[in-house]
Amino acid sequence: MNDLHHFIYKIDKSKSLRESMEDYKDSRAVIRNWALNSNIEDKNITRLARLMLAEELKHHKFYAEVEKDGRFVRKWDQNPIVHPLPFKDTGYATVAVQQM
Repeated sequence: MNDLHHFIYKIDKSKSLRESMEDYKDSRAVIRNWALNSNIEDKNITRLARLMLAEELKHHKFYAEVEKDGRFVRKWDQNPIVHPLPFKDTGYATVAVQQM
């Protein structure tokens, strides 16, 4: 079953509520600047975050290609992606994919 993937969503439990709220506020400005630079006129922050994440996923590599026994296979690269819109109470989260 090499098509089975496990999505791992991690948060930093050591962050205070104040730090998490700052992350949340800062992220909104980053997302709006990204939309402005990408000529996107949508004002909905959730849709913009989804578009930003989709664009980043087009180029992000969760795996490294390594040669094994004369052929190339994927190896989990431990390269998570930061979700662009953090929650107010937990701050930024990372998402990683692990092939099962």
